[in-house]
Amino acid sequence: MAVLTCFVGLHFGHILLHYKGQMHRVVLWSISSFTLLIFGFGLQVLGIPFSKPLYTLSYMCITAGASGLFLTIIFYMADVKHFRKPVVLLQRMGMNALIIYALAACDIFPAAVQGFYWRSPENNLVTASLIEIY
Repeated sequence: MAVLTCFVGLHFGHILLHYKGQMHRVVLWSISSFTLLIFGFGLQVLGIPFSKPLYTLSYMCITAGASGLFLTIIFYMADVKHFRKPVVLLQRMGMNALIIYALAACDIFPAAVQGFYWRSPENNLVTASLIEIY
């Protein structure tokens, strides 16, 4: 299944390289993403579980479709509508992706993020994300 995920990424990259119209890219990415999402949810309804440990086909389709939709939304905001301020943090993280990955793997990134809080140290981004998850 991991090979299929790579081919989905290759498909999105192919669209980025070979289609120069920005709205054409957005339309093609949206169609691809929604097709993957519908197919993934359809497989789930038919009985193939949405399971990361098994890395099922439904899991691959849903996560690839959601990621493609997220990419499409950010591309539309940043490159089509030129809303640069909301994506400045993502741009900086993309320029330093290897450092961000290494810091996250060593658990230094969450410790650094805990340094930013609102009114009390317990009101930080890591605690807020854990509250939302559980």
